Amino acid sequence: IAAQLAPGLKAYVELSNEVWNGIFPQNNLVAGASASFDQKMNAYALRAADLAAQTKAILGSKGVSILGAQDTATYWQEQLIKAIQAAGKTVPDCITIAPYFGLGVTDSTTSFDNGSLLASANAEIANVQTSVAIAKKYGIQLVCYEGGCSVMPGPVVNRDSRIGAIYTTYLNGIKAALGGNVFNHYAYCSGYSSSGSWGEKEFEYQVATAKSTAIANAM
Repeated sequence: IAAQLAPGLKAYVELSNEVWNGIFPQNNLVAGASASFDQKMNAYALRAADLAAQTKAILGSKGVSILGAQDTATYWQEQLIKAIQAAGKTVPDCITIAPYFGLGVTDSTTSFDNGSLLASANAEIANVQTSVAIAKKYGIQLVCYEGGCSVMPGPVVNRDSRIGAIYTTYLNGIKAALGGNVFNHYAYCSGYSSSGSWGEKEFEYQVATAKSTAIANAM
């Protein structure tokens, strides 16, 4: 990668996806299943720091090392960095979060009428703003590796034309907060079910939706 990566491109290097997330086995692997959440996160921070040092040594300016965190747990974003600094290790180049909105919001037209869906989107914009401030405090970047609407099961909210205006507010707010850093909308195509409702479209050849139009206009 170091020898062949095209000029202007960077390789993002991560220890593992969402080590903080208890639904994944890596949450137990990082420090043992019996470890507390604090112990797991501290162990993860130090391993991510070691990988950051290796990334810098091998890739130099072509590499971007990652410190994975939660969008709503801004306290832990800073604690991970403090643990790395206390150990005298290399702080990764960026914090990564996934600012989804709509978690816990009812999949009903009522969510538009009572303002709960818009409130959730604005709350995620605020989380990104706080996370950006933390990253800047330590001289690193903030990257949104995933994001979008996560109402479950999702067909009512996601097919309603009013989702377009909320997406515009959400995307423009995050775009302004990031100041040019990466935001990755998840996902392009996926059906709406109790397992997830993330797609901007439900199938590949679907005509433009309110979500896909808002995403295209925000680019």
